[in-house]
Amino acid sequence: NLLRFRPFLCLIYGTAVINLEVSPALDQRTVLVVDDILDHGVTLDHIVRYCDEQGAAEVLTAVLVVKKQ
Repeated sequence: NLLRFRPFLCLIYGTAVINLEVSPALDQRTVLVVDDILDHGVTLDHIVRYCDEQGAAEVLTAVLVVKKQ
């Protein structure tokens, strides 16, 4: 099953606040997180940690563009 979700994201002084409602549960699922642009990786890091906390068996990431610093 392909599960898609769009997080509500608010960045405040480099801190990501992410509210997600994911159904069904991520427990023992393989999750692929695709980000359009990787800037500092704060958002991606938070989403990966969230998936781990929810019991995902494996979390894979893909980024389309890495922003030059």
